[in-house]
Amino acid sequence: MERYFSVIIPLYNKRKYIQRAIDSVLSQTYKNFEIIVVNDGSEDGGELIVENYDNKNIKLINQENSGVAIARNVGVFSAQYDFVCLLDADDEWKPNFLEEISALITTFPKHHIYSTRHEIIGDEGELLYPKNYFQENYRGVIKNFISCYKKTDGLINASSVCLRKSFFHKLGGFPASQTQGEDVYLWLLYSLHTDIVFSNTICTRYYRNTENRSVDSITKTSLPFQFLGFRSLINDFDSSKLKANSNKELVRYLRKNALLHVADLKSRNRNEVAISHTSQLFKLNKTTGLLCYLIVLMPCRLLRYSKRIRNHGRKSA
Repeated sequence: MERYFSVIIPLYNKRKYIQRAIDSVLSQTYKNFEIIVVNDGSEDGGELIVENYDNKNIKLINQENSGVAIARNVGVFSAQYDFVCLLDADDEWKPNFLEEISALITTFPKHHIYSTRHEIIGDEGELLYPKNYFQENYRGVIKNFISCYKKTDGLINASSVCLRKSFFHKLGGFPASQTQGEDVYLWLLYSLHTDIVFSNTICTRYYRNTENRSVDSITKTSLPFQFLGFRSLINDFDSSKLKANSNKELVRYLRKNALLHVADLKSRNRNEVAISHTSQLFKLNKTTGLLCYLIVLMPCRLLRYSKRIRNHGRKSA
């Protein structure tokens, strides 16, 4: 039985990169796919690059600017196949991505979310490898996803996943109108309802360039959605109400993520935003908020030095 994929690429002002993303899909060794580019009101003419492709398997959907979450949801809704792969317009796949995803589905056919490992091109063009604790050729189910996610730099992202369309709709898709943390929220939500299948083969490349940095567009009021989406769990973290082990692991991850989030803002001299988000986190959970306040008081130079050490540990030998 042949398997087909729908590839969803949200596009907003990424004219410089969209051809690279599309070409990386067209270069796949596995050829059974359609490409759906959702132009989310681009102002740089990126949709014209898509229109120049003479390929019946590439579909362009134009809509008013509504945010990346809605663009992805529109793409998934329009997909004609049940297995949907996501790719951001400024990232790319290696030629074996769909082949590896297909192998995962063949081996684990009853699951709903699959992902491969990714590599990162850093701010200065350096090659970084997010750490994890799996063997080099690992293919399997991650039973303790949140615990693993907390100990790594992110096992999955919005350019490395394949989702079963029917289950995606069951969970409600990406939270509409959210532009910060909406993808992290969805991966965590998946982990509470199903196991995630993972391949430790590097098949995708994420570009951490200035234009791709969501942290630079964060405002004082836009606390990333993973904290707001699980606000009830965060509120209960220091009480006896929180009983499920998975919930405890989730909030431990969110606490670590909150500290890293505030530290990143502070290291970029975005002090007002760091203070505002710390205040909001304090209202959600006093312990987490106090720890964030300590980070706010730290010198930026120390935080930048710590970040450089972390990045050095990810570089290839």
